[in-house]
Amino acid sequence: MSTEATIWAWKQAIPSSQKIVLLSMADRAGEDFRCWPSIKRLCMDTSLSERTVQQAICDIEKRGLIRRDMRTGRATVYFMIGVQGREDTPANAAPPQNLPPANAA
Repeated sequence: MSTEATIWAWKQAIPSSQKIVLLSMADRAGEDFRCWPSIKRLCMDTSLSERTVQQAICDIEKRGLIRRDMRTGRATVYFMIGVQGREDTPANAAPPQNLPPANAA
């Protein structure tokens, strides 16, 4: 499970059926932000119909949030686009301005 992908999925302003499918994908994503759940697995996770899940995947892809790699005879791989991973955050980033310094008592 990728915590970054899950946090990213929660922040997306998309309809509920798309969000629950995206969250299910994020929950199954690895550290490289890709996953390969079957439609059946997504239906079981979300309690949505197969048609609704398939439509949600198409809509999520049109929004540019995922990319599908469909392989003949193999599982479809979903890549999450725009997730900020730990390596994308500078190690020496300045703390938020509204917080007191760490050494303040």
